[in-house]
Amino acid sequence: MNKKLLYLLSALTLCAICTVVHAGETADSTCTYRRGPVRVQGTVARKDSLLNVSKMSWYPFEMGWLFWTSTDYSLYQGTTYTDEFMTLNTAKSIMMNIDLIGVQYALNKKESVTFSFDLSLNVNNYVFDRHIRLQEDPADGKAIPTAIGTGYDKTKLTTAYLTVPLFLYFKPKQRLIASVGLIPGLKLNEHAKIKKPKEKEKLETVNDFKLAAEMRFQFFSGCYMFGMYDLLPLFKDDRGPKIRQAALGVGIRIAD
Repeated sequence: MNKKLLYLLSALTLCAICTVVHAGETADSTCTYRRGPVRVQGTVARKDSLLNVSKMSWYPFEMGWLFWTSTDYSLYQGTTYTDEFMTLNTAKSIMMNIDLIGVQYALNKKESVTFSFDLSLNVNNYVFDRHIRLQEDPADGKAIPTAIGTGYDKTKLTTAYLTVPLFLYFKPKQRLIASVGLIPGLKLNEHAKIKKPKEKEKLETVNDFKLAAEMRFQFFSGCYMFGMYDLLPLFKDDRGPKIRQAALGVGIRIAD
């Protein structure tokens, strides 16, 4: 927990330092440079600099549907868990990204190329298609399924990460915005849950770190489509099946 707290404080400090530095600069041109629930007026120090604070576009919320791109259950060979027990109900397996705060820079005078970094919350709900509960094996700590009755409803694995999305945005035309980015993250919690009857159990099987690649395409004002692929496996080494995940969904864009 101390390491997680250190990473969290480091991310918050990074955003705070950038805010204070830009707020302390003086120049003739003033613009809004900070995104999130709280917006602050700052100043652009050097008009001739390539790296200038741009007008804001805020991406406060994304929602997508999760699915596996590859699975490997070789860890469970010789056990009774060789079946693909983590098959998802994709229609109900939803991920959400909530943007908390961030900074965006223009990399050219036309502001057709911009760079941003943010502090965000990533929540994933993996709803299982089978009537199983995910638990930790008391012998070696790996994730194992336990059969449950058909009377149980919506059994799932839930994870939450603190992430720092890094994005490059390209605006070749007025109504078209494309972006590519990397999203590193640190796990905050992980739980196995059952909706009815309500049950919840803390686990420590999912990877502590997250690294995802994402592409966004906006054709209409106010919303965009995205695709995300996780570059790291879902579970820690020898703690679960080797699973890679992806997501497709939509997001909201708010422009100044």
